[in-house]
Amino acid sequence: MIRIHIVGCAKTGTTLLQRLFWAYQGAHVIHGEITPAAACKATPPPGVEVLVSKRSMDTAFSADLAPAVIQQQLEAFAAAGVQLVATVRAREAVLNARSGSPGARRYDACVGQMRAYRGHLADTVSYEELIHRPGVVQARLAEVFNLRAAHPFTDYPEFVPPHAFVKAWGPSYSARPLGAPPPSLADDKADP
Repeated sequence: MIRIHIVGCAKTGTTLLQRLFWAYQGAHVIHGEITPAAACKATPPPGVEVLVSKRSMDTAFSADLAPAVIQQQLEAFAAAGVQLVATVRAREAVLNARSGSPGARRYDACVGQMRAYRGHLADTVSYEELIHRPGVVQARLAEVFNLRAAHPFTDYPEFVPPHAFVKAWGPSYSARPLGAPPPSLADDKADP
């Protein structure tokens, strides 16, 4: 079985990438965020070929952590056979995010960890590439993790189970097709 854990600073596309993994055959995506320990111990449902999870805010590449904590997490991931894929996004886009920025210190710490520990990442996905060249990203992830596509990423959000969408964010955030323009502020105010 293939075990994948998505890491990255807030506002870099971790949730989008998490949902896009539903496009691969035999994939089961754990909803929400889980700790590194939970990712290492997660038990897949029967018949699952690919188990995908997403970082909690206390995970390497996702927070400003001490080197000893990062090393401990990386050793645990390796021992459990969990492969890491990181998301990145242009610094200004993250720091100017409408729904709350993680802040410059955290962003810089996350990017710095990706540089320092890059050998521990199976792949790094750029948010900008994911939005503008989803087919290229999907093919690369399929090759890196030996996955088979069941749906093209461009069919998002059609293949994602309804339970994967957080209702508090409303449909404009959760289910916007790839390549669609972001909703206006007026649209945000109209969401329930």
